[in-house]
Order: sequence, then structure tokens, then C-alpha cells
Amino acid sequence: MLSAEMLSPWGPMAMTKIVSYPYWNMTYHLGQINFIASVLKGQD
Repeated sequence: MLSAEMLSPWGPMAMTKIVSYPYWNMTYHLGQINFIASVLKGQD
């Protein structure tokens, strides 16, 4: 089932990529938030 491909606006995409995208997106943005927090912490 996870090896199936689905059509997406960007072309065919494996179900494993579709399912893992929300995790990747959350991790990416958490890294951005941590970076901004570390920059602002140094301004005290």
C-alpha cells in the first residue's frame, strides 16, 4: 500500500513521501523557530 503512487500537482508521488511530508514540514519549521530563538537570545 505504501509503495503505491498517487497523482499530485507535482506529478506522481509515492505514498511514503505523501505520508511523511507533514513530519518533514513540522521538523523544518521547528528548526527555523529554534534558530530565531537562538539569535534573539544572544541580543540580551
